[in-house]
Amino acid sequence: MYIVNDSATLNDRYRSNIIQNLKRSNVEVISLGAFDGCWSFVMVLFAFIFKPKDVITSNLKVNLIFLIFFWSSGLIIVNGLGRLSTNISFRRIIGLFLNINRRKKFFIQNYRDFRYFRRFFRSNIFWSPGSGGRRREFGVQNFHVIVSRSSKLSLQMDSLREAVEQVPRKNGIALVGVDTFTEDLSDLGVSLCGHVAQENIFSFGNSYIQLSGYGEGIPHALIDALVTDIEVHLTKKDFVQYGLNNLGFKFKLTGGKWGICKPFDYKIASKICYKEIANLILSDV
Repeated sequence: MYIVNDSATLNDRYRSNIIQNLKRSNVEVISLGAFDGCWSFVMVLFAFIFKPKDVITSNLKVNLIFLIFFWSSGLIIVNGLGRLSTNISFRRIIGLFLNINRRKKFFIQNYRDFRYFRRFFRSNIFWSPGSGGRRREFGVQNFHVIVSRSSKLSLQMDSLREAVEQVPRKNGIALVGVDTFTEDLSDLGVSLCGHVAQENIFSFGNSYIQLSGYGEGIPHALIDALVTDIEVHLTKKDFVQYGLNNLGFKFKLTGGKWGICKPFDYKIASKICYKEIANLILSDV
């Protein structure tokens, strides 16, 4: 199987569960990055032309290239359209590509995008709530944890200020994934924790805040939090947009637009664990 991304390192970071499942089934896996170099790009084109049924792609750029080969089979994972999801013309163009790629199978990770494409375009589309979550250890400190990155945080500042006002207060907010920022966040009670190992993202507190404005699919940290059974705060709009109500979660309003995602249940959490999501995506491979 060829697992194709914009960069091969993204496969290691976000598709490791799929790769591990395939290897456990004694399937040879070749991880490729379309934009890692000329030779890598040639290898990707070779796979698209001569081995399409053995190809799984993800990320918008490489997905668009694979869609050009409309006559071939294969599997495409659509993280989400990001900020382009509000561009009606772009969504219609993508929808037309989905229609002519009748032999391909699509897993869309953004529930809003899934509803749109399933309703107006074709039926060979399935929803996958992210790449699946992993249970993480969380801290004992009475802090909220937010996971973001510098390039995203600038788009999430309004949501951060709103969360500070409307989410029940704790001793502070630990912001993971951001080393420096253009604004001083100390007045908001936010401490920058920088980059940490993925298994330690919740180690700074005992609850998690999902800011609005993520823009792509469903946040990995949110799914990890739901599997971990850490207290999760988010807006009602995001709760619905991520499709959490369809997974069995309930929303309890706590203030303003914000609330807590409940309850933790082993059966519900097991639906979104990384192993189950990998099995779902690979069910027909």
